[in-house]
Amino acid sequence: MREGRWSRIGVFCLSAATAAGVLLLLSAQAGGGLIAGVGIAELMTDGTYCGWYKYTYTVTWDLSKALSHLDLVLPAACADGDFHFAFDTEAGGDVDGRSTGSGYRHGHPITFTVPFEGAFEPRGDPSISLGAPLIKWEPAGNPGKDGVGQFWFYSSSAPTIGLYEDVWAAKYGSCKVFGDLTGAYPSCERAQHAPEAATLAYLLAGGAGMLATRRRQRGGRSASGR
Repeated sequence: MREGRWSRIGVFCLSAATAAGVLLLLSAQAGGGLIAGVGIAELMTDGTYCGWYKYTYTVTWDLSKALSHLDLVLPAACADGDFHFAFDTEAGGDVDGRSTGSGYRHGHPITFTVPFEGAFEPRGDPSISLGAPLIKWEPAGNPGKDGVGQFWFYSSSAPTIGLYEDVWAAKYGSCKVFGDLTGAYPSCERAQHAPEAATLAYLLAGGAGMLATRRRQRGGRSASGR
């Protein structure tokens, strides 16, 4: 059982650090049409979704108009019916996400005032011409053109950890924009296990070491070719 679990504290620390980086990135690149998010996954050990994973995401956006709704595009296999998705609102809960409101600007204190309701859409989101399965969050209020939110759902699919490009989609007015996800992402694959936090840290350190070695090698070749 230990192989399929991970350290919630370790992953939270990694995701918190990444979230800070996302906020700095969007603050530095103001101007609209930007969205990014980080995610963690927690294996539930009791309650209605015991044995499933709770995915929680922190998402930041900087748009030219107010956010209309938010999508998380999933792997195509998530539409096969072998894996399941559920939401607090389906079980009598109030919300599946919260965000800042229309008066928020990046750098201001964060207060979540706008509730969201989530749903699994196996056929995609026709309003922005997406045909892949996805999770869609609809606001009950105005999230504003600048915002930060936390969103969650439950899934029987184990997570993978990494950088996933263009899996966030935000609709604002008649426009749409795609952004990257760092962290936990539903795999929708059989026998897929999330890495231990220590293993993840080892892989990240190894990748950084390889990158540094390649840079030194490249620098050496450049110097010898002069």
